[in-house]
This record gives sequence, C-alpha cells and structure tokens, in this order.
Amino acid sequence: MARKVLDHPKVLGFKLQLLVQRFYPHDDRLFSMYDMVMERGKRILFHVGTGPVGNEYVVSITLRGCSAAIRP
Repeated sequence: MARKVLDHPKVLGFKLQLLVQRFYPHDDRLFSMYDMVMERGKRILFHVGTGPVGNEYVVSITLRGCSAAIRP
C-alpha cells in the first residue's frame, strides 16, 4: 500500500507520529518503507512533540540521508 501511495504525484511523503502510533523510528519493520520514500525522492516527517504526556517511543534521532543511519 505504501508503494501505491508514494507513486501518486500529489503525495509528498508520510508524517509519522511516534506518540500516537506508538512505535520506535528505528523499528526494523519500517526500513523498507524508509527506503521506498528515499528512492522516490519523497519526505518523512517525524512528529515527535510530546504534548502533555510522553511515552517511550519519542526519542531523538539524526538522519544522514540513508536508513542505515538510524539503525541502533
């Protein structure tokens, strides 16, 4: 499904909200999606604000142009 969405010309990328969706940005299940996004020149926005409550999934990461950069 991600591939089909990313191939639409009006889609710029994905917004991922760690606090609400409850996942780590370095979850191995996401790396194929990260690669698809980068191959198509699209974007990923990580919404990492905690608001009034935080959780264990909101972490600080640095991207350096490839998915391998955020592997633990």
